[in-house]
Amino acid sequence: ARMTNKLFFIINSWFLTSVSNYIFLVDTISLFHYFLIKRLYSSYEMLSIKPLESSYHPLPPLGSEPQKPITDLKNHIRTILNDILSEIECKEIETGGESITVPHSKRVAKIATATAETLSLNVSHQLVELCALAHDIGKLFMDNDIIHSDEKVSPEIRKKKINPHPQQGISILVSYLEKSSLRENLVLKSLRNAVLYHHQKLDGSGYPKMLNGDEMFLSTQIIAIADAFDAILTRAYRERMSFDEAIDKLREELLAKPKQYNSEIVEEVYQTVIENRSIYEAFTEEEEELFGAVAV
Repeated sequence: ARMTNKLFFIINSWFLTSVSNYIFLVDTISLFHYFLIKRLYSSYEMLSIKPLESSYHPLPPLGSEPQKPITDLKNHIRTILNDILSEIECKEIETGGESITVPHSKRVAKIATATAETLSLNVSHQLVELCALAHDIGKLFMDNDIIHSDEKVSPEIRKKKINPHPQQGISILVSYLEKSSLRENLVLKSLRNAVLYHHQKLDGSGYPKMLNGDEMFLSTQIIAIADAFDAILTRAYRERMSFDEAIDKLREELLAKPKQYNSEIVEEVYQTVIENRSIYEAFTEEEEELFGAVAV
């Protein structure tokens, strides 16, 4: 009986020791795996998460727009803009017989892009072109009788039916971008900046809201001034002015307001318009038939 009890005690002790060693081994292996996985995950965070987070920034200061947007993204945005511009063109042709907004946007895009190239801005010239094409998309919701009108509208009508088009443009842009599931980036911020602020001035005046000058990207400032030159040239014959008289008059008006407009950009847009006056030749020929010849 003593031998049996002793043997049982030895076997029991051996079994408990083995189990304890096994549990210790398992715990050790588990602990090793934990630290190994944690280290690998930390390395993954360093490689993947941080660059992703660094791609998100607040609105950049004046002149710090992205220089090299992703080509595929730009092409996708161009497709979206073509769809929107086609809608605007169809709407205006159906009710007014011709499209005003789309040719205007294309001329502004040509002048703005050429000006950006001359200024050697730290911004993609193709992005400037896209922003210029997008700037007036809010006119999709504007009454065609206003778009095709040759008469000056009253301040009340302007405030009610014209001034809201930047915010309406943002609504259109956001709607299309949400369908495309595009993530926030500086390219999209540049587009929104041009659509929303192309009627703002550096001193905070203009519409749709008061803002600081550094909230208005350089690309948007170029587009705003190119927009103003195109507008006066398309009205020149109605006001009995030649091409040179019209742009000289606007240049003087803008340069007289240095707190509202960047004088360097005004001068560059002015020179670019002169160098590209051929884009207005077809337009002026049509205007001559309506308003009579004016020396250019």
